Amino acid sequence: MRFKRVLARATRPNRLLEVGSGLGYSALHLASAAGPDAKLTSIERDTEHVALAEQNVAKAGLAGRVQFITGEAVDLIPALEGPYDFVYDDGWFAKEPPYLELMIDLLRPGALLVMANWFLLEDAITNTPRNDWASFAGPTWADDVKAYARKLVAHPRLEVSFLALVAVGVKVA
Repeated sequence: MRFKRVLARATRPNRLLEVGSGLGYSALHLASAAGPDAKLTSIERDTEHVALAEQNVAKAGLAGRVQFITGEAVDLIPALEGPYDFVYDDGWFAKEPPYLELMIDLLRPGALLVMANWFLLEDAITNTPRNDWASFAGPTWADDVKAYARKLVAHPRLEVSFLALVAVGVKVA
């Protein structure tokens, strides 16, 4: 989370989007690091998680700056109006998400697309998984993760780097 805070602080985004709120941990860090005028929209499919995330954000005094939306990202992202300066995707796991192009379409040129869960790529490349990922993501998880990484690197609208196993993409066009 520290690295994502540094990115948010350095880029000073006004509009942020998070996919996969969980309990609001990332939303708290991103909204506070981005600055007092920043607004963050966070998508989460689990209604119980959203309720807890809203409580956590309210306790931190950030309720006016963070909005949670409940549902599937692939269904909700098309209704959002861009551009966004910073998108954090913590919703994908072990294969390309169906909302990838939708996220990219919401980015302004020069914006950041930051993704979690890239420890899976290290596990896939080294063939030394630290967990039984097949039980979570199916028997082809390693091939799926590598294919997704290759797609991101080759994407014509992204400039991609894998830093500390966090994928950071900048929309270039």
